[in-house]
Amino acid sequence: MLPLDSHVLAHSRGASSRFSDVRVLDSAGRQVPYIVERRSEPLSMALTLKPASEETVRAVKEATDGGQRSVYIVAMPDAGLPAVTLVLETSARVFQRTVRLGVIRRADRDRREPYFDARQLTVWRNADEQAPARTLTLRVESPRQDDVVLAVDEGDNPALPLTGARLLLPSYRLRFYQDAGAVLRLAYGRDDLQAPQYDLALLAPRVMGAAAREVSVVGAGAATSPDAAAGFGSPRAFWIVLAGAVVVLLGLIARLLRS
Repeated sequence: MLPLDSHVLAHSRGASSRFSDVRVLDSAGRQVPYIVERRSEPLSMALTLKPASEETVRAVKEATDGGQRSVYIVAMPDAGLPAVTLVLETSARVFQRTVRLGVIRRADRDRREPYFDARQLTVWRNADEQAPARTLTLRVESPRQDDVVLAVDEGDNPALPLTGARLLLPSYRLRFYQDAGAVLRLAYGRDDLQAPQYDLALLAPRVMGAAAREVSVVGAGAATSPDAAAGFGSPRAFWIVLAGAVVVLLGLIARLLRS
């Protein structure tokens, strides 16, 4: 089984087309039949909130009523993701904050400066001193940009401590049969690969009835299992070859300097 990561979700045709452009290929370029499964648990990715630049803070204040705000940049793992959910955590117990989520738009014919486009507004509160605050979940509809802006209206209070942020993505995996020791490639986002021509009705009993183990993507477009990792060559041989190449390049540079 191969879980599909955020890069596949962002750069393939996605679930709406049943990942019609995704291919699992063997070393000879032949397609390996697979079945797409939707997982019940979302794909969770930890995020780091970074303080926004002065320009972004100014754009947020101009789009709202000014006031004291904490403004953060939420870096999306990939641009072009489907709708995802942002989850925020805080260690504060008694508080109330207005939270805005949006993007910075470029200047256009109507605006000379970049401006903040708030896409979602919600109030986050907790009134029980004895109970931790519930997490805040914000829906991010098909983010086409790398960065999303989070603005917290602090009022006359100190900044609300945000102790955690994570992204929840729809989770899918490919289930397929892999021969022992085989190294496979994962291809997507391309139009030059032929559509698969295998019968899923005949494939399902073979794939679904077999014992499953999870594999992972290594590098750009290569999918392999731990047992097949040796197919890429040993680490020692890699470093020996790399060191030899460096020595050759240094020799060439020395000759050029002499001449």
